[in-house]
Amino acid sequence: MAYFSLLYETKLSEDKIKESAKKQRLLKGVTDQKRKFEIIGSKMVEITDNSDQYSSKVPAFFKDLNLDQVIEKIVLEDTDRILTETFYGLLQNKDEITYRQDIFKDLDKPVVYQSIMDFYSSISQVNQFIDYSEKANHTIQTCKYRLDAMCLYYESILQLVGKTSKYVDSTGLRKLHSLLKDYSESDIFLELKNVSFSLKEKIESIHYNLTVLPGKILLHYKKEENDFSEKLKNVFFPDVEYHNEILFFRQVTLTDLELKIADILYKKEKGLFMECSAFTANHSDFRDSLIIQIHRELKFYISCRTYINTLKSKQFPFCYPDIVNNRGIELKGIYDLVMAYKSKINTDIIANDLLLDKSHSGVFITGANQGGKTTFARCIGQLTYFMLIGLPVPGLSARLPIYNGMFTHFSTEENAETGNGKLKEELLRIKDMLFYTSGNNNLFILNELFSSTTTLDAFDMSKLLIQKLAETDSVIICVTHIPSLAASCKEMLSLGTETGSSEKNRRTYRIIPKEAEPTAYASDIANQYQLTYKQIKEVLEYEG
Repeated sequence: MAYFSLLYETKLSEDKIKESAKKQRLLKGVTDQKRKFEIIGSKMVEITDNSDQYSSKVPAFFKDLNLDQVIEKIVLEDTDRILTETFYGLLQNKDEITYRQDIFKDLDKPVVYQSIMDFYSSISQVNQFIDYSEKANHTIQTCKYRLDAMCLYYESILQLVGKTSKYVDSTGLRKLHSLLKDYSESDIFLELKNVSFSLKEKIESIHYNLTVLPGKILLHYKKEENDFSEKLKNVFFPDVEYHNEILFFRQVTLTDLELKIADILYKKEKGLFMECSAFTANHSDFRDSLIIQIHRELKFYISCRTYINTLKSKQFPFCYPDIVNNRGIELKGIYDLVMAYKSKINTDIIANDLLLDKSHSGVFITGANQGGKTTFARCIGQLTYFMLIGLPVPGLSARLPIYNGMFTHFSTEENAETGNGKLKEELLRIKDMLFYTSGNNNLFILNELFSSTTTLDAFDMSKLLIQKLAETDSVIICVTHIPSLAASCKEMLSLGTETGSSEKNRRTYRIIPKEAEPTAYASDIANQYQLTYKQIKEVLEYEG
């Protein structure tokens, strides 16, 4: 059978993306602590092994950009991690990105989205029926679950073929429609569909009455399908509801009474149930491998669409980015996904723009403390990542290039257990980042480089690093506390936080083109929280 996937247009693309994901810089994290004890002198001392190791397959930039929180909301529960790991491989060219984006555009159409959702839900129910059949404790219950699974399986495929034929435009869904149409017209499909529906109909035509007597229950088996008691009820008591009715066969395993009933029915219709048992056993693998694969891959699109719809319901915009062949960037109305998800409505979050000419190597972001600099850098990273996995991106509009890789470096707390100072730890992490940087055209997002050392040393080291990165035709987003650094690199655009809002000491959280200013406005923050020298002194004198 020819290759097909809803996630990758070709087998070559799939192999390249998965191989690239394995080679990218991965997130380092503390492994599970192992308690060890050693005798030192006359004392027993506990030694904890916290050596860093690469964790799973998570890209290193996930935590810095808060993408771990974003993906957690998208995938919710994914015990087999197949869905989660789809988010770890970055697409590498325009065709691969467009392939997924076109499927998302089809899902923007209500009729297509609902049809796909119905199909996905039905196949999920098929899998549930199969699981029930393996847990059932009686032959007729097992047969019924398997027949229910088979009938729903064939019916859901036919419905998807019929409902989507006129509405899908993407290469992926059009090819899927063609494959399902051919499959639904095949001899084996039609034969198994007809037999399973026939057997299910025969089983559901079995009728019996139960009579409750003192100390016993009588079962009256009957062939006719007419339920006269139900017809009399509908004629004479149409509006009467029975609240004390007892429902049978509503759980996976049967109760003692239900098992007795099942035994009697099996003896009465032994030939039918033996036929059903043999049929379902002989075709236990009735699910085509293509359908299993499609169901798994649709989970990626449905989960992402559900997440995006949640944000859209709060009036946060999404768009399909235009891909350019140079390093120019034009982003409008971009916002932080984590903050947006936690907010009630989009007016709670400030959106920003970025216009980077192709002649610039990147941007320096300076300005007031807690003015939104780091959040703005994360916005750019989150939007770029969404584009590189083929999703609609958060914002009003976006034009940007495809990057060969994404790399981040954010300031972290010093790890006392390594024995290194904070500066050495930072240098080692930068070395590790550069080790995984291959070729040109990467995106680097750097936040507060070398903040643990002197301003002069931080200036020299930052400038040297940025100049080296700029030589690779990459784009650099650098948040810095050193205003003079922004002025020294003419190939970088200077952005800053906007100040002077109508409310005193309140940040606007807007990032605008401006020259770097030699102040961080720390006094504003101190004054906002009543932490100036004068205010603290007054409190101490009052309480003293």
